[in-house]
Amino acid sequence: MPEIILQIILISIYFTYPVLKKWLSCHILKMFLKYSENLDFIQMDDIPNVNFYKKTYPELEFEIMTLDKLHKRRKNISNKLIKFHRINFFQIIYISKGSGNHFIDFERYDFEAGDLILISDNQIQSFGRNIENDGYLILFTENFLIKNMLHRESDSLGRLFNNYLYPPLLKKSIINNENLLNIFQEMEFEYNNEELFHKEEILIHLLKIIFLKISRIQKNLIPRIKNVEWIQIFSKFRKELKYGISQTRDADKYAEMLNISYKHLNIICKDITNLSVKKFIDNYIVLEIKKDLATTDIAVKELTYKYGFDEPTNFIKFFKKNTGLTPIQFKDQLKK
Repeated sequence: MPEIILQIILISIYFTYPVLKKWLSCHILKMFLKYSENLDFIQMDDIPNVNFYKKTYPELEFEIMTLDKLHKRRKNISNKLIKFHRINFFQIIYISKGSGNHFIDFERYDFEAGDLILISDNQIQSFGRNIENDGYLILFTENFLIKNMLHRESDSLGRLFNNYLYPPLLKKSIINNENLLNIFQEMEFEYNNEELFHKEEILIHLLKIIFLKISRIQKNLIPRIKNVEWIQIFSKFRKELKYGISQTRDADKYAEMLNISYKHLNIICKDITNLSVKKFIDNYIVLEIKKDLATTDIAVKELTYKYGFDEPTNFIKFFKKNTGLTPIQFKDQLKK
């Protein structure tokens, strides 16, 4: 009880004396974390960005748990799993029993036993309401890979988790006999093993095996993409688009950045995505706008300049043309 009274006093001082805000913020956060020990990650209602956080072995930016265990945690996190949120880590979900659905970047994916789901950092996701399923959930950060893996494996994430090349949902019929369940079971056993000697090394080797199996599945999934050089150019194009979208939406400019012709870039985009380069750029911008609208309270005027539009009316027209909704209507739709 005295500690609760102390919290109230500190919070009151926080708003009364602005000069003490920096010092008090640290102490209030520590108290909040102390009374939130049952939470495995923290989300904010206004900006639902989920960072990697766990109580046990915090220095190990990796975790594996059963979906059944995750479903039981929903009471502790106020069912925020079913709301759209942006993750700042990678996820691999293996379904061993039951069925359900999962939303990734506002697209619904229906899954069943034997399916595999890949979700990249910075993507928007939400879990379905159906909890009559089980399986395994792996969470890890890019820092975990950089620390433990060769640089080549870290770079391969851009291909394995590339939804433009491969769908995020890999169906059981495609996975065939890769025997993934045994690997996930072994990984969970090792993660919960009290023996710490070589724990991290064993986990990383098991994760490498999963990566290799996913790569083999994806290779057989879309055999039409045979030109490795085109895939590399497309990956560079996406990177340029990510960092240059506020400056230009002109496809010719991006072709120039890649030292290729517009025609060549258009051929590559059509081969990999079945979209023209212009349509791909438009779709990319619309998705990024949706992410901002879903996870922040940023004003339309700010979004206008962030994505290189000269005035809000043009920005709203562009968004409505591609979605059928105004930005405000889209935000209202998410609340339903």
